[in-house]
Amino acid sequence: MTSPAPPPHGASRHPGALATGAVVALVLFVALVAVNWTLIRGDQLPRGDLADDMLLMQRADHGWLLTGHYSKYGPNHPGPWFLSVRHLAGVLAAGVAGGPFGAQLFGTYALSAAFLGLFAGLVHRLGSRVGLGTAAAAATAAIAAVLAVHQLGGIDGFTGNTSRLRVAFANPWMPDALILPFAAFCAALFLLVEGSAVGLVAATFCGAVLVHGYATLPVVVGPLWLGAVVAGARARRAAGRGFFPASTVAAGAAIVAAFAAPLLADAALNPPGNLWRIVETASRGGTGGGPSPREVVGALAHQWLSLRPLPWIWLLAGLVAAVLVPAARPPSARAAAVATAVAVLAFAAYLRSPGGIDEYQTRAVFGIVPALVAVAVVDVVATAARRFHPAPLVLLALTVAAALPATRFATPWAYRPYVRQLAEAAAPEVPRGGTVSIDGRGPGMLAALFLEFDRLGIRGCSRTTRFAHVLTRERICDPAALPPVAYRLVPNLPCHPDQPHPSGRSIMVFGEEGPVCLILERIVPGEPLPGLGIGAPRRATPAAGPAAPLPDPADGLPP
Repeated sequence: MTSPAPPPHGASRHPGALATGAVVALVLFVALVAVNWTLIRGDQLPRGDLADDMLLMQRADHGWLLTGHYSKYGPNHPGPWFLSVRHLAGVLAAGVAGGPFGAQLFGTYALSAAFLGLFAGLVHRLGSRVGLGTAAAAATAAIAAVLAVHQLGGIDGFTGNTSRLRVAFANPWMPDALILPFAAFCAALFLLVEGSAVGLVAATFCGAVLVHGYATLPVVVGPLWLGAVVAGARARRAAGRGFFPASTVAAGAAIVAAFAAPLLADAALNPPGNLWRIVETASRGGTGGGPSPREVVGALAHQWLSLRPLPWIWLLAGLVAAVLVPAARPPSARAAAVATAVAVLAFAAYLRSPGGIDEYQTRAVFGIVPALVAVAVVDVVATAARRFHPAPLVLLALTVAAALPATRFATPWAYRPYVRQLAEAAAPEVPRGGTVSIDGRGPGMLAALFLEFDRLGIRGCSRTTRFAHVLTRERICDPAALPPVAYRLVPNLPCHPDQPHPSGRSIMVFGEEGPVCLILERIVPGEPLPGLGIGAPRRATPAAGPAAPLPDPADGLPP
């Protein structure tokens, strides 16, 4: 038995795919909001990367948000897609949530739900193309979606840390937020290489989103997209259908233009532009201090070690189906080719990293794994349905029963009140509506303090100009008009409750390894801080060599 030839172009080829995706998206969104309602209604503010993102999003309130999440190597990541959606959600949900962070969580949940829904709709189409009926294809897509959520909603398999939860689809942190878009991108590629016009539009959209999200991904996404377009055009020509319809090409071009617009606008308004700085930083990568080939291979291979037992069972079953059932071989072969291309391109991209490679840098391409599991599900369900008609619904029920009890939906969150306590202790020194200067070792804690001061009606700024791409230029103090109140942040000092710091306010926080002092030390405005590069003699910047990474935004404090 062979796979049926792809039917002519048209939405009626795959009845129910749109409905399947919409239902899956709605279910995940409702589940995330319901489980995290207490967090949404709270007024807590984040620290670290999430606080940095909130400062970047403030640019949309007084100008244009044209770049993405910060990079520790200097430039920001390419585009503002993710931050813009979260900012829009923050505006629309301001009256529902307890604070700006809770309101912006609606954006995170909506993005994850939308991309899981898109992923499910594409898998529905994959099932239809191998002969599954509407109900069977919908059940197949639901199984693939449940397995993706199960894999991304469990323990932190990326690092093997069983004491730390990692719910990627509920986390605003950028490395986690990229996984589902990459999974949908790969599912779209599986359709595109067969000549699907819908696959072309979906792959273009997901690829553009990924390019906005992370500076490394254009090197992976671009060649994958181009290769799939060439393969799809050949498949259409072999089937006598000609090139992709003009409407499809126009839709793809419009998507590319829309996502390119903020990047080009940034280059015009802030020359030479963030994109040029990314290229410049990348050109210095691999010249020293970068990861070795063994480290890159290890980081990419480690993703498979994080795969949970249930997806493994489905993958192995799909492999058996591909070996024993001729109809399952073509889609499996195409998926294997895409996966191989992802691995090769990711290896080449991460080998050029300006510094060493961390596990979080490779999280986006982990999206290929749920996509491969989805192909295995299609093969297994199609094979089983030929022998037992109710098999798709039975397999869906069994998968849900096995997966959901071991799946979590709560946003990873450990609120630490000491930042707010510190800001409130220092606030009486600054008049409401005034400005305070704060400097310290890392931008993550500074961003958290700035947000807390914003809540109190006080504006915070920093004299550390090298943090401008993280804290935004608007948060860098004007040297000609320094605020009359200035502090130096002194984090991570071992201390004792009966020995407060003699020169400033001290707040005790209890971390995982014992007490840690976090101190705002009052200083004279404009006082040189050589350890932070403030007021010290300028040194020439070397013309070559890898960019020096920023310090850890956490500053060694408990998360």
